[in-house]
Amino acid sequence: MKSDSIRIANCSGFYGDKLSVARDMIEGGPIDVLTGDYLAELTMTILYNQKLKRGEQHGYVGTFLKQFRDVAKLAQEKNIKIVTNAGGLNPSSMANSVKEIIDELNLDLKVAHIEGDDLMPRIDELYQGGEKLTNIDKSLDLQNYKKKPITANAYLGAWGIKEALDNGADVVICPRVTDAAVVIGPAAWKYNWSRDQYDELAGALAAGHIIECGAQATGGNYSFFQEVPTFDNIGYPIAEIYEDGSFVITKHENTGGLVSVGTVTAQLLYEIGSPAYLNPDVISHFDTLEITQESTDRVLVTNNRGSSPTKTHKVCINLVGGFRNGIELLLTGLDIEEKSKLIVDQIFKSVGGQDQFDKVDIQLHRTDKENPISNEEAQAFLRIDVMSSNPDLVGRLFNAKIVELALANFAKIQIVYADELATKDYKDYKIFKSLELNKNEWLKIYNFAKKNKIELITEIFGKKSLETAKFIGSKLIKIHPTDINNIELLSEIKKINPEKIFVGIGGANEDEIRLCLKLLDNCKIVLLHGHQTLPTPNSDLNISRIKKIISRFKNKENNFSVGIADHVIPNDKDQIPIISMAIASGAEYIEKHLTTNRIFKLEDYFSALNPDEFKKLVKDTKEIIKILGPENFDLSKSEKIYRKAIRRVPIAKKNIKKNSMLNYSNIIFKRSSYMTNIKNINSIIGNKSKKNIKKNKIILKEDIL
Repeated sequence: MKSDSIRIANCSGFYGDKLSVARDMIEGGPIDVLTGDYLAELTMTILYNQKLKRGEQHGYVGTFLKQFRDVAKLAQEKNIKIVTNAGGLNPSSMANSVKEIIDELNLDLKVAHIEGDDLMPRIDELYQGGEKLTNIDKSLDLQNYKKKPITANAYLGAWGIKEALDNGADVVICPRVTDAAVVIGPAAWKYNWSRDQYDELAGALAAGHIIECGAQATGGNYSFFQEVPTFDNIGYPIAEIYEDGSFVITKHENTGGLVSVGTVTAQLLYEIGSPAYLNPDVISHFDTLEITQESTDRVLVTNNRGSSPTKTHKVCINLVGGFRNGIELLLTGLDIEEKSKLIVDQIFKSVGGQDQFDKVDIQLHRTDKENPISNEEAQAFLRIDVMSSNPDLVGRLFNAKIVELALANFAKIQIVYADELATKDYKDYKIFKSLELNKNEWLKIYNFAKKNKIELITEIFGKKSLETAKFIGSKLIKIHPTDINNIELLSEIKKINPEKIFVGIGGANEDEIRLCLKLLDNCKIVLLHGHQTLPTPNSDLNISRIKKIISRFKNKENNFSVGIADHVIPNDKDQIPIISMAIASGAEYIEKHLTTNRIFKLEDYFSALNPDEFKKLVKDTKEIIKILGPENFDLSKSEKIYRKAIRRVPIAKKNIKKNSMLNYSNIIFKRSSYMTNIKNINSIIGNKSKKNIKKNKIILKEDIL
């Protein structure tokens, strides 16, 4: 083994990778440089949205700052350089944040940042110079696209990183450099390579390409995963690069994963179009590489060959794609195609048709089997995605319309067998007895509902009613509050794994709810808040309990929905506020009793709605959802109009000459009937004018450099 090398470790393969890896790499063994790759093409859009929402000072990978704070002192003590592309769209702002952390920790680290990748200010200039910016895959010029670019970043190479390190930088914050540049730069700095040492640079490029995706080089996503001894505490990759460009891929000792010829070769082939791997610094010819297992978890790569790079750079351009929303629905049983068509027709009829969307994608995944032996084998998935440049079309209203269909389409039956529900001396025993039907009679009711496209929720009160529910094929089960602590019944229900289980929690305490969620884990559950007093006095509704239930119990293990079983006496004055408060608190389902008359002397009937009252409830609920509006910060149509009327715009106080500095002495902000296309009007202060601007003219984006 060669004695002199530079050990370059990677602690991140994407934006969202495990934060603790930075410290693991520094503490786990000797390294010279810690790198982090965070920028996929999609990430640039995420960072752009971050700038829009949080301000121009953002647009970088904020999680890197947490990692840096955690390892900065150790890096200084061990003289470890840090090179990352976490600067994203705003490397200078991230560099300032890094410096603040250094000052706060009383450390002595020098920070450099790299710029020059952002082509947005130069798009028009590039067009005028004859640059077509042609799409690599579709061979279309950028100017032929109707959608406008929002980010345009050239993939820079490694020489800015080398220069920063040459000048004593301890931390180098990069923008959109190539993934491998954060490895090539430190290697070129270590050995003072020149730009035409193509073989050496080709080796560093191959090494950077192998470790850029983190644990993918050490067994992650490996097709032959059976070869990996353990995935616990998986080690992240390290490249030991030698002066001639050959290198060893390894990981820290006592970590999981595997470094083998197989894992290294698999990652080497990741995302390449041909053996000649293009890069702004060099073309690396992967078909010349020789890969051998040097020892356990050490793979040697030699015979690296390179040639001069192309004259052009690749550019990552993101266009305004509009907004999207999607929903996945579970379909079970027979007539899947017909069910799918019915649901799609109902959804788009309720939102105003498919034609108003820019794009609609409907996919029915027939995962169901012809002769299923379980509920899961009878299930198919319907996926509906919509896209539009209008956020209102695909926002909360789209979701609300689907919820409305659920509200209007579920009906409930109660399968009652008096002897398993109450003793003979119980006050309502005789009424329960009079409501009993045999299995075949219930099957007729179920089939009638199915024929009329009504989905039935079956409320059960014991093992016998559960058997009847299974017999008729019911996929939606409701548990009465009486049985929330009925361990035997809950266990039996879980065995049949219904599509959805509605659980009444009226009168239940925290321990009973927690036990129920535990017994029904991995089931799709709706907790129905309600009150056992029928009809319920308004003063006892306790709707705020809905929020408490969500905050107290909802997590990764308990992912349930919430609804309300509303049993107040029908009253126009009270109904709308009650439903409004419930939905605003997080209720997605509303249970309301419905009857054609109130002749039975049961408490339920006093709080039941007649058909006309029920129709009004559905109509009111739709209006409530509309009034509540979207959950995001998007402005309503009227707010947008009002915003245009009151927002100040930058106006020239006097005639401003070309290349003049824009400041408060020559600019004033006033309301105007016309708008500016500058999103952050304060950002123009300190910039220069691109041309002469006349007094009293509104300043536009194209007026400034």
